[in-house]
Amino acid sequence: MDQVLTPVNEMLLCARFSGLYGLWNEQKRSEAALVAAHATQCRATLLAIGEILKRRPDAVFIQSEIAEVYLEQWPETHDDVEFRNRFRFITFDFLYGTPPHADVLNFLYDNGLSRADYDWFMAHGRAAARHCVLGMDYYGDNERTLQRDGVAKPEGAMLGWDTIALDYYHRYRRPMMLTETNAVDRGGGEARHWLLRTWHQAQHLRHRGVPVLGYTWYSLTDQIDWDIQLREIRGQVTPNGLYTLERKPRDAARVFGELAQTYGGSPLLESMPAGLPGSGGRSPFDEG
Repeated sequence: MDQVLTPVNEMLLCARFSGLYGLWNEQKRSEAALVAAHATQCRATLLAIGEILKRRPDAVFIQSEIAEVYLEQWPETHDDVEFRNRFRFITFDFLYGTPPHADVLNFLYDNGLSRADYDWFMAHGRAAARHCVLGMDYYGDNERTLQRDGVAKPEGAMLGWDTIALDYYHRYRRPMMLTETNAVDRGGGEARHWLLRTWHQAQHLRHRGVPVLGYTWYSLTDQIDWDIQLREIRGQVTPNGLYTLERKPRDAARVFGELAQTYGGSPLLESMPAGLPGSGGRSPFDEG
């Protein structure tokens, strides 16, 4: 297996920032714009998968999306929290041909998705699903409590990636990986601790029989203007890479290197469930 691809990254997150928050690309602020931006990216992804498979039937697609959870702190927010926790699945629902929850589907219809669009995603998603690995991008602000005024407040790692990942695994039963995570290195060992914590969570899931195929620290080097979500060009360095921009290793790089040397010697296919392209069999996670 030579081709591991991600046609479009973080479709729901990009749709929020471009269609709902007014910060990226289209800079719109409406639920209809959110739905349109998200559907466009998902359609592009599935069309790309179809075209690539015509030329490389052994290709595997790692679809990366924000792995998140909303937490109930006030009883009156219960219904909204439940809806948000169902809506977070919408990217993989489309990409795997999994029917969304009824209230989510009604929201999509109310905001411009047509029945023909829905049928198209269900058919093309089911066709693509067996070629895909479910990729989850997890950071410290992905867990939020919903306040009484409707504001979602980041709370840090309340449940942890492994608990959140199980929500996705139980819904889709697909091979998965932690495709992005990091923490800002402020000189107190925060990044090293975050790396060890999330890596052990991934190992814990593997030991419980969940097909976790990989772990990614993003990125190799520090980021520029990461702290303001790239909304402006300020040139401010965020120390969240394994290496500085001068290519000097941080403490997290040394830990990552030790783990990679210890656990990274086997080819990917040796740890992949049978049935993904190139693995020589039918996947136990395939439907039908």
